[in-house]
Amino acid sequence: DKFVLVESAMTHSGKPKELLFEKHKASFERYLDRLVHVVLDTLPQSDDHWVRERAQRDAIHEGVTLAGAGDEDLLMVSDVDEIPRRTTVRALSWCEGYRSPMQLRSNFFYYSLRHRWTESGPNWVRPFQWKQPRAALLSQLQYPRLTANHLRYDPGDGNMEEVNFAAWHLSFFGGAERILDKIEAYAHQENNMDDFKDRQHIASALQDGHDLFKRGAVHGELKNNSEPYDLPELILVSARAGAGPHVTWLPDYFDLP
Repeated sequence: DKFVLVESAMTHSGKPKELLFEKHKASFERYLDRLVHVVLDTLPQSDDHWVRERAQRDAIHEGVTLAGAGDEDLLMVSDVDEIPRRTTVRALSWCEGYRSPMQLRSNFFYYSLRHRWTESGPNWVRPFQWKQPRAALLSQLQYPRLTANHLRYDPGDGNMEEVNFAAWHLSFFGGAERILDKIEAYAHQENNMDDFKDRQHIASALQDGHDLFKRGAVHGELKNNSEPYDLPELILVSARAGAGPHVTWLPDYFDLP
């Protein structure tokens, strides 16, 4: 396996930003021989913030080329807060004969592991499944005709294979300051409003699990998470040891064995 990390010195909103990987490189020492780091000094100048987001995602292909990948290699495309399960990656590596690109659907946590989006019917409740990450053989993309960005936003995703519970989506994590940073940086600049950036409003959303952007049940219903078994192993190990930043993301009532 190879990892391609694409990092830009510009936010999707068009502002300069610090490059972070070099500062934290030592934490990834055991993986460095398998990691291709693509650095973008700038992104396109445009009034359309999504132009910059697309440009950064499509720079994945530069890393794929440097990694020496071939047509029958599988490309998995994810944002940094979309984390595939280890079992998903292992299963995909064993499979052959992929018929179409795949949605690797993820359980959608918001703010912390305390809150999870759910959907429900008359007699059932289940985790809402975010339709990312995506995966496809490079031969199915035929770059540059189709790119990593096409794979993510393909309007024909109804023709994709669906792999449920394949990942975790950890959205708007990191506390109030990181949330403010994200609002001012990401492509959804329609959300960069003073009402949404009010610290009291953010604190209330984090505490009570309200949607930050007042959209109601946009992904179903945001509920307290009470299933500690459905968390990344690293987080559970850290929690049992009582150490690490992951502990502050866990509900107080989790009774971990």
